[in-house]
Amino acid sequence: MKNLQIFKTQISTHSSILKNITILTLSLGIFLSTSSLSLANKAETIQLMHYAAKLSQDGKNEEALKIFLEITRKEPNNFY
Repeated sequence: MKNLQIFKTQISTHSSILKNITILTLSLGIFLSTSSLSLANKAETIQLMHYAAKLSQDGKNEEALKIFLEITRKEPNNFY
């Protein structure tokens, strides 16, 4: 009987560990997939932001504003 209780305890411990690992893996997978999607246009966005900043420094504020508005329209939640 004592062996049966030990066996049940080991099974519940193993299933708990497996459940935690599964949740961690799924969470990590979701996080990495969403972050890789948001980084897809990062280089292009950074180049556009630098170009718009240069235009603004040169006094071409209307053109710079158009670029900044385009960036925020394409990627409203991503600011690098």
